[in-house]
Amino acid sequence: MLGTVRWVLALAWESSRAPLIGVIAVALARATVAAGLALAARGLLNATVAELGTGQGRLAPLVPWLVVGLVFALVETLTPPVGRHLQRRLGQAVEVSATSRLLVHASALSPVQVEGPGPRALLEGAREACSRQLMRLITDLVAIVTELAQGVLLAAVLVHVAPLALALVAPAVLLYFAAEWRAIRLHRAEAPARALKQRWARYFSGLITDERSANEIRLLGLAPTLVGRFRTLADQLEADEQRRARGNLRTTAAFGVLTTVIFYAFLAVVAVRAASRGLTVGDVAVFVAVSSRLRSSLSRFVIAVTDVLAAVVAADALRAFLGIVPDRAAPPAAASVPVPTGVGVEVDDVWFTYPGAARPALAGVSLSIRPGEIVALAGPNGAGKTTLIKLLAGLYRPDRGRILVGGRDLADWPVEAYREMLAVVSQESSRFEATARDNIAFGHRSTLGAPLESIERVAAAAGVHELLSGLPRGYHTTLGRMFGEHDLSSGQWQKVVAARAQTRPASVWLLDEPSSHMDARAEEELLRRLRELAPGRSILLVSHRPRLLSGAHRVVALEGGRVVAAACEPDG
Repeated sequence: MLGTVRWVLALAWESSRAPLIGVIAVALARATVAAGLALAARGLLNATVAELGTGQGRLAPLVPWLVVGLVFALVETLTPPVGRHLQRRLGQAVEVSATSRLLVHASALSPVQVEGPGPRALLEGAREACSRQLMRLITDLVAIVTELAQGVLLAAVLVHVAPLALALVAPAVLLYFAAEWRAIRLHRAEAPARALKQRWARYFSGLITDERSANEIRLLGLAPTLVGRFRTLADQLEADEQRRARGNLRTTAAFGVLTTVIFYAFLAVVAVRAASRGLTVGDVAVFVAVSSRLRSSLSRFVIAVTDVLAAVVAADALRAFLGIVPDRAAPPAAASVPVPTGVGVEVDDVWFTYPGAARPALAGVSLSIRPGEIVALAGPNGAGKTTLIKLLAGLYRPDRGRILVGGRDLADWPVEAYREMLAVVSQESSRFEATARDNIAFGHRSTLGAPLESIERVAAAAGVHELLSGLPRGYHTTLGRMFGEHDLSSGQWQKVVAARAQTRPASVWLLDEPSSHMDARAEEELLRRLRELAPGRSILLVSHRPRLLSGAHRVVALEGGRVVAAACEPDG
């Protein structure tokens, strides 16, 4: 826990030092207010009583205490808005810094490192920490500093009036803290099960509201069932939260009653001593003000500590996710090599099993692609075709065997250098919420700032220029349904994705069902373009379409993760 707290504070320090220092300074300044006002009130009352005895009614003896009271009153007035302003600045800086780290790190991990329930839950917890929990943790830490410093100062004032009261309150504080500590340990122990319920609840909610599944759910009449499952989980989560809230209420109420009784018992003692002239009227006023503030401060201190423990759970998820070591770290820029052209690809006895799977997705697959050759992969669903594409793209590593690109083991290729020579087109390729121009330009960094004319040439070569130029704002039309002005059909999106891939100076092309949503004419255009691209390039094509298979130089048949037919020339 302490390690996570130190890590979060270090992140805040790196993100925005000045606001962090300011927040701490404001917290410490605010901590002095209660004790300062109490002492000012004591001095003012005693000075007033003394002046009553003289009968002169002079202002001068009262001025110092009035000034002291005014200073602390101004501090009390100004610190909340200043503190909120600094906390907002700090929160924004920490959120941006943490989210940036999360995104950069997530992009460096391989798919196998973020797949499965465990890594996905960790990633969701990390995202939640970036958005809210980190700043909550920092805010609670500031509250601890404020209440602890205020409590120490108030205790120092009170010890001169009723030292025995503090001795009796201390055990109550320890009991309160022990009860809260036990509750938060239980809360932490239940965190994985609670997080799983929350993920399922979000899943059922998302199914009903997501445009990709909403129509099917309407047609199948599944909404009542899914809503019922969501309500069941939500009720369980609410019941757990109510149970925790009731326990917290009992503990807080017991602490409040106990400390109130103790302080009021000693108030009677202080009043009697003041009546016998053992204490002054100012001492009575100080005891009343300080005991009330100290009781509240102690309660807020313990609550802040327990809130920190709760926030640490989310921060732990972020810290743990950032602690995952990429299984293939990108080498420094100096280690990159010139990107070759005309390279061949050889798959040599490759085996691969997905984590948790009962059988391998690929079992001893071997094939080769010569420069200038289009090799097609055919086979039923589940044969391992897409898995092989992902291995060739460097997203996964083989469990056994080798993948050679240009005669060099893929594991030895610098990541960025290999990606530079690679173009991938699949059914799962992203449909960016961006302009039509950007949806093509995102294919390669060299085209991001390129003139529109060069983007249009790529689009024309891919057979999509007429479509994009005819949009409401041409290439400046924002595509997509989330923010977009216009959406495309699945076949039109596939054309855009193919155009995006053609911006890359790639010598290895991997195409996974690139024409699954295209009509016959668009498929013919794609095949024509592949033949134009083939010279000097190695192209692996996954497709069920006879027309595309017939356009390949060779066809390799896969089934059950194995090559079941030797490479052959396609018919026709």
